[in-house]
Amino acid sequence: MAVMFGAMQIAKRIPFDDKPEYVRYAQLAYVLSQLLCLGVFYFCSLQVKKKNDLTVLKYVNAKVPTVRPSTHMQSQEPGELVTTTHRDYDLAEISKSIRGVVMGMAFMAVMHLYMGYTNPLVIQSIIPLKNALESNMAKIWIWGMPATGDLKRPFKPAPGLFSGMNQGPQTDKASVKEAEKITGSIQAKADFAPTPGVGRVMPVCVHCAHPVPALLAHFGSGHVALARCARCGRVADPYLEYGLAVLVIDLILIKPRVYRHILYNISVAMANTPTVYVHARRLLALVLVESYLTWFSLCVHPYAKTLWEDAHTSLPHWPSWAPAPLLGAIRVTGATLAHTLALHMTVMLAGGLVQYAWYRRRRSRAYWRLYSWHLPSVAMLYASLSTELLLVIRLVWDSRMPADRRAAAQRPSLFTPMHWAAPYVPAWLAAGPWHTEWLIRHVLGGMSAGVALAATMPMQPLVGALVALLGFGVQAQVRAWLGVPDEPVSPVSLCVP
Repeated sequence: MAVMFGAMQIAKRIPFDDKPEYVRYAQLAYVLSQLLCLGVFYFCSLQVKKKNDLTVLKYVNAKVPTVRPSTHMQSQEPGELVTTTHRDYDLAEISKSIRGVVMGMAFMAVMHLYMGYTNPLVIQSIIPLKNALESNMAKIWIWGMPATGDLKRPFKPAPGLFSGMNQGPQTDKASVKEAEKITGSIQAKADFAPTPGVGRVMPVCVHCAHPVPALLAHFGSGHVALARCARCGRVADPYLEYGLAVLVIDLILIKPRVYRHILYNISVAMANTPTVYVHARRLLALVLVESYLTWFSLCVHPYAKTLWEDAHTSLPHWPSWAPAPLLGAIRVTGATLAHTLALHMTVMLAGGLVQYAWYRRRRSRAYWRLYSWHLPSVAMLYASLSTELLLVIRLVWDSRMPADRRAAAQRPSLFTPMHWAAPYVPAWLAAGPWHTEWLIRHVLGGMSAGVALAATMPMQPLVGALVALLGFGVQAQVRAWLGVPDEPVSPVSLCVP
């Protein structure tokens, strides 16, 4: 706490407004600090892998007490038994720390680049590095402290305002034995518990993609718990406990397990609903959102405000009986529907051929029973959600900027990566369209599509990426034929009469 208040006082006394070069020094200090934090945890991971301590570690993760709505009384659910090794436990703790550093960098990017705050750069150059050097992993693997007392695995939760609500992991023999008994009972009953709708699509473990007979296990008097996978031993689908926010975050982070949860385990819960009808409605909503984003980018964006005045050309196969803005919206919507259908039809056809070829070659129904003809299209739909969400945020962000700030944002800056890397970057690479929308659509969107389609083809995940590339190639050809450019140019035939 004293270090944080001291850093705040130092940041207040730095004249960033009078001396702009101090902003560059603060940025360099912040970047160096974050690299040092990542370097600390990376070094710890190397040491963990080098020692390869396979000592078995068993503990019980205590559940937080919840309040039952019916009785308004607290209930303590049985804890989850965790069986791991010192090596895997340390690597998991290091992964949590790295994710914390990355999330802090993303938050700081919004605070500094968008909101214009500079003082937090000084504070966040000190606090994360201090926390990294004082973390349990650094104490064990850098400073050489013995893993006893407070450093004994599993680690106790850090003291805080709400630390009393979390009992922390329990390692006593009685708790471990009780958890083993409950886990064995749950697994035994889960093996025989039928799941509604399994005749159509069987649920899978989101970690290893192995089919499981049930996602929930019933034991005792009215107690329901999450079932475990017989192959990997982990909870088959922890997303059943999570909210929508966790699903959205994991979609943006492109985690394969969230796609397995959405594609297989939510489908089981919706087995009595017309799946194709629901998917068609969602696909139509996606087309409307994508068409609006494309129309705004090509036809309404401030950089193309003279488009309708200067351009007089049009394609012969587009109608010209409506006013320019309305006509542009209709044309863009039709073009978006066409190239989206081309993408989804391609991945459905290619995905079906891959599944059938695998079935004919291996004579195995293990994955064939999980597959449905529209599953690749559903995967592409959910893979597009993170891309559309970020594009909507970018649209709101960019439209709020005044014209002078927008113009200034287009000028080269000393703090842009291309300014420093220009002497070392080839000409063909420097001339590429490396703007925000291009990166979101092609890099993030391509990675999301590859991971999503790989979830529908667990026997050969790499084939999912190839199917995604094929679909994007067909979509690009359809976009070119319809006259939809990848970035705003003048004139755009879709926007003008």
